[in-house]
Formats: sequence, structure tokens, C-alpha cells
Amino acid sequence: MTAIDPDRTIVLERPPQLHFGTGTVARVGAFAAARSDGRTLVIAAPVIRDRVADMAMPGDVAIFDQVESEPGLAMLATARAFAEDYRPELIVG
Repeated sequence: MTAIDPDRTIVLERPPQLHFGTGTVARVGAFAAARSDGRTLVIAAPVIRDRVADMAMPGDVAIFDQVESEPGLAMLATARAFAEDYRPELIVG
């Protein structure tokens, strides 16, 4: 298990909007296109993996689908390493 470095900061900014409900997946591509046309990282539960194509996002898309129902520090470290290696311009989760 990789230790989390307490001296490295993770900054989460509250989004101005949160979309959920029927039809939301179909609108993700437009959301992503307005913000990036490059590298997008999708962080989702394994059951969502097959729906990523329905999002019609532009550019290169990587999927981190190792999300657990009760994520712990080990999963966070794995997701962070994946993101640092991929270097996305936008993260959708």
C-alpha cells in the first residue's frame, strides 16, 4: 500500500452546478467539450464503464473504474497515481 503524503495537498473546488438524473449521461459530452478538447479522465464505478461511450466526449478519454462502494486511502492512492500518469485536462466523476 502506498502511503499518502500529508504534505501534498489535494484541492477540491465545489462545482457551481451538479447535474444528475434522467438524460444526464447524454449531456456530459457537451459539458466536457466546453471545458476541454484534450485529455479527459472519467472516474466511475465499474458498472458505468459501458456508459462512457454514450457520453460522446471529445479528445482522448481514459477511464478509472476501480472505484469501490466504500473507498479508502488505498483506492484514493491508486486513483491519484492513475491521474498523475495520465495527466488529464478535465476529470469527470
